[in-house]
Amino acid sequence: MRGLWVSFIPQIECQMSGDCSVVAVEDNTTDTSSADTMASLVKSSCVRWALNASKWRPTREEWLLATRLIQKEEMSRINRFVFKTDAKLALVGRLLMRSGVSKRFPSVPYKDILFDRTDKGKPYLVLPTSDEVSAKPFDLNISHSGDYCVMGSVGADKVGVDVMRIEYSGQRNDRPVDDFFRLMNRQFSDSEWRFINTGADDKQRIFRFIRLWTLKESF
Repeated sequence: MRGLWVSFIPQIECQMSGDCSVVAVEDNTTDTSSADTMASLVKSSCVRWALNASKWRPTREEWLLATRLIQKEEMSRINRFVFKTDAKLALVGRLLMRSGVSKRFPSVPYKDILFDRTDKGKPYLVLPTSDEVSAKPFDLNISHSGDYCVMGSVGADKVGVDVMRIEYSGQRNDRPVDDFFRLMNRQFSDSEWRFINTGADDKQRIFRFIRLWTLKESF
C-alpha cells in the first residue's frame, strides 16, 4: 500500500503517488452539487499545492536563505524541532503559505505578509488594510504527513485540508485491522462504517478509512 490521500474542503479529493515531487491544482471550479458554492468558488481562484519535501535537499546557503523569508518567531518554533525532517516540513509549510498569499495579493510586499496564531495554534493571515485586501476574502490551511506538505487556499468562506499516508502501521506487528477498527469505533457513524467495511479486502478497507478520516480532519 503506497501513496497519500489528500482531502480539501471545499471538497476535492485526490490520491498521490509517493514518487511525485510537486502537485499543483489551480482552478476556479470544484465538483459540488451546490450552485451557491460553485458560484462563490468561480470567483475565488482556489489554489491547492502539494510538495514532496524529501525531494528538496537544500545546501546550507539555500537553507539560510529560506529561513530569512519567514517570520523570526516562526523560525524560532522550527528551531525547536528535534528531527531535521520535521523542521524541513515546517519550513516548507511556511513558504507555501507565503507563496499562496503572494499569489492572491500580488500588490502586497512580501515583507508585509504576516501570520499570527489562534489560541489553538492555527495560523491565520494578518494583512495591512488596502483596497485589494478588502475586496478579496481569503483563507488558507496546511497539513503534512510523511514526506508531503500540502496547502490549500480559497477566496470564499473557509478552507480545510488534510493529508495522510496510505498505510496501516499495525501490519508491522501483525495486528489485525479489525482490532484497530474496534478502537476507532466511535470516530465514525454506522453508515460510514458500512462504507469502510464493504471494501473488498483489508487494503481497500484501510483506504476507505483514511479517505473518511482526512475528510473529517479537513472539515
